[in-house]
Amino acid sequence: MTSLPRYFEDFEVGRVIDCGGRTISKEEIMAFAKEFDPQPIHIDERYAAQHHFGEIVGSGLHVLGICMRHAVDTFLRDAVTLGSPGTESIKFFKPLRPERKLRVIAKITDKIPSRSRPDRGRIKLCLELHDEKEGLLAEWISYGIFRRRDVLEDNRHA
Repeated sequence: MTSLPRYFEDFEVGRVIDCGGRTISKEEIMAFAKEFDPQPIHIDERYAAQHHFGEIVGSGLHVLGICMRHAVDTFLRDAVTLGSPGTESIKFFKPLRPERKLRVIAKITDKIPSRSRPDRGRIKLCLELHDEKEGLLAEWISYGIFRRRDVLEDNRHA
């Protein structure tokens, strides 16, 4: 993207960022669910085998956590972020199944400088989780607030 740190100006609308991937194990799915979403479809193999998906599947919360972790590791950790005002939508198209290779893709879809606070701007970000066999599993569209470099530099020279 650009040299570190990353400011509002460094995010280009239309940019697609490959955030990398990993393989998710059944044990990871179950451990996450036992801690944060202990529904039988996520933690009970006998129950899951007899129901809709036929096996343990990951929690939607786990899907979001995987997306966020890869985005942070790839480009958000070094960004001058001021938090998030929220999420526009979360869509789960297919289940997170164990022993699948996953890939996270981030897309910068919009950016708007703040009118009321000129030192920052809002970026609209789409995070997608893909499975090597099933394709697109989930889409998470949210917003982040980022500090503006040009305003900081203008204030230093004033």
